[in-house]
Amino acid sequence: MEDGKPAKRGWARARELDKAAERDRKDLVTTLLASLGRVPSAVDIIAVESLSAAFITARRKRAAGRSDTEALKLVCQLLRATGLRPAPPATPAGPSLDATLAAIAAEAVDDTEAVDE
Repeated sequence: MEDGKPAKRGWARARELDKAAERDRKDLVTTLLASLGRVPSAVDIIAVESLSAAFITARRKRAAGRSDTEALKLVCQLLRATGLRPAPPATPAGPSLDATLAAIAAEAVDDTEAVDE
């Protein structure tokens, strides 16, 4: 109602939501296929399209306040079936935890030696 138009109701709003969900699904398909790191096969395309449709359905159910459990179970099944895996975690930019703990321990030893002298 901000722009002077009445709020959309019924079929018009449902079509608008469907178009938005389809745009989201296509964006997700594009992202997933690009993240394969290779030319997708026909099976990859089918799997990614199925996976993205199930994920967008789960997202829409959650946004509507409904349970998305079944749709997310389907997403997990499709992930297992396709063999798609998340990217490995990036290595941290700073020193490792072991190096940090070793430095703290070395400081503590230096401090106790300084107090003893």
